[in-house]
Amino acid sequence: MKIKTYLCGGYEFLKRKFFFISWISLVLFLLCNTFIYYKDEQQFFYVRRILGLGLCVSRATASVLNLCSALLLVPFCKKLNQFLYRIISKLWPTLFFYWLEKAKSFHMTVAITLAIFAVVHSASHFVNFWNFSRGYDEEWTEINFASYKDENPLWLLLSVAGITGVLMLLIVLGMSATSTRVVRRNMYNVFWYTHQLYLMFMVLLIVHPLSGVLKEEVVNSEASLYSSHIEPWSNNVTSEAIPKFAPIQSKTWCWIAVPLTCYLVDILWRILTRNRAKIEILEVSHHYVITNTFFIFKCM
Repeated sequence: MKIKTYLCGGYEFLKRKFFFISWISLVLFLLCNTFIYYKDEQQFFYVRRILGLGLCVSRATASVLNLCSALLLVPFCKKLNQFLYRIISKLWPTLFFYWLEKAKSFHMTVAITLAIFAVVHSASHFVNFWNFSRGYDEEWTEINFASYKDENPLWLLLSVAGITGVLMLLIVLGMSATSTRVVRRNMYNVFWYTHQLYLMFMVLLIVHPLSGVLKEEVVNSEASLYSSHIEPWSNNVTSEAIPKFAPIQSKTWCWIAVPLTCYLVDILWRILTRNRAKIEILEVSHHYVITNTFFIFKCM
């Protein structure tokens, strides 16, 4: 009986925590997979030599931020959710009502993940700015972000990447601070207005990686296959070869293109259909008596 009770308890626990466990597993998989990719791939050897593990941490956390930024918009697509309700409720009612029940928890979980990784990502880039300044590569100058060795890292922060990054961090921290229960109950307008900055956050998120701060080596596929046995932290090109560099291509737009489009279409859909619904007034109540009584009471 005890074993059966434990099994039933374990099943109920997994059932209740299924979403949370799935989310943590997805985040860890994406984090580890991206970290290993930037740690081992040949084309990142030169920038990795300057930044060290700061490159891997910043890129791994960036992939998690892209995922969170995309999924945060899903619960706010009201018209889309209504459309899905008409379809899914007929085919699989339990699934849709489960989504409605977990929508708020889903949004809060993704938002907390976004805030945590935004802080870690920003800290890793502050370390990267320091390493760009102290580890200036005098042999291959085009891969540097600093203009000269030992340049003040604060000057690097004044770049497009630095300014947009700081603005996004402030927006995330502002939305997180105003999302607390105390603020929402006492100053709901502050909570509402700070959340309207999310579209600005999305624009900054797209602009942020376009400056091409991080550069990768343009690797010949044949050379990569020939030297695949060489250690990932060593240079696996011949001494006669001259490396060519290009900015690391941003994949941010791939993450947020579909959800952002759905969100904007949803807003447009709501605006166009807002005044088309027919409303029938069933009853009107006047409260002048209550108001006058209150006024007399205050005067007394």
